Amino acid sequence: GWTPLAMRLPLALVALAAVPLLYAVVRQGFGRAEAFFASAMLTVSYWHLFYSRVAHWSISYGTITLAVLLCLLRGMDTRRRSWFAGAGFFLGLGFYTYNIYPIAVIAVFVFLAIVTWTRYRGADRGWWWRSIAIFVGVAFVVALPMIVYVADPDSFFWWHVNNYSEVSVWQTAQYKDE
Repeated sequence: GWTPLAMRLPLALVALAAVPLLYAVVRQGFGRAEAFFASAMLTVSYWHLFYSRVAHWSISYGTITLAVLLCLLRGMDTRRRSWFAGAGFFLGLGFYTYNIYPIAVIAVFVFLAIVTWTRYRGADRGWWWRSIAIFVGVAFVVALPMIVYVADPDSFFWWHVNNYSEVSVWQTAQYKDE
């Protein structure tokens, strides 16, 4: 039902999942001490605690992005395409989390462009591009229902966007007349 527990528990669990995901991502890139410090900071972060407590969808944004990064890093280390498929799944899933998620998608592709430029310009190009194709293909398939929904100009999504576009500091009484 529509109880406070039913509304808050799923997003609290999503927020809780961010802690070990952050640990794994930072450990992969830096080490155990840094990973412990980063995840300890996340557990006491005001932003993280607040948004997980009030059950705001924005808390899922970071968790999903961490899952994408972890899968990509593991895929690059193990050369297993299943990790790239997992990263694509989470990237596609991210479109269902929060309407600013395309910013994270841009950041992920900038990361991939840098990795491509620095690591995979040589002999490993074929493996890398096939892995990226799997990543993009899975992400597209998972995100496709949301893409179709957003493409419909009569969907609730556009009403929601238009409704919030009227909320602005520039929309005060003194600015409306100008």
